[in-house]
Amino acid sequence: LRLTKADLAYLREHLQKGATNFEKPRPEELYAALNREYTINACNTRTAADPNLSIDEYIGFLAKQAGKRVIGLETAEEQLELIRKDVEGMPPKRLSRLIQLIKSGGNSQICEATDMYRQMAFDYRLTEPCFNSLILTDRNTRWLEKIVGDLQSSSCFVAVGLSHLQFECGLISQLRERGFVVTPEETH
Repeated sequence: LRLTKADLAYLREHLQKGATNFEKPRPEELYAALNREYTINACNTRTAADPNLSIDEYIGFLAKQAGKRVIGLETAEEQLELIRKDVEGMPPKRLSRLIQLIKSGGNSQICEATDMYRQMAFDYRLTEPCFNSLILTDRNTRWLEKIVGDLQSSSCFVAVGLSHLQFECGLISQLRERGFVVTPEETH
């Protein structure tokens, strides 16, 4: 990975302040960490006092507080491996552009997704095809077996990212195909 000295210094400073700590980070791990940090800072998705890095951690925290059992659909290492495969061969310029975006104060379009979550204004786009088989289709198919088993054996709450609910390959469509009644609140 080739970065300018200024970008490398900025990266070191930025990651030391954040929750991400890599000894020898790969470019794709840096990219994922910087994207998360950027969204947190530019879109104000966390307060300084919030110990949770993601909505996943927050939901897990609330579940544990309520005495609920938390079961993950994949491990952190499995997620990292998927990120590595998804951005394999990422050009160094992509990482440099993200650093420049962070330094410049950002892009308001990135926060549109955050605003959609805040307003709970979801468009599930159930008739549209999936666009990423590695991150969406394949994962949804793997997860479906676990989710169906859990739904058939007990009462449970399933929390996944919005894109895993959307599209023809989404969990809503796949659960409906298996005979489950799934009624998302349509807002669009």
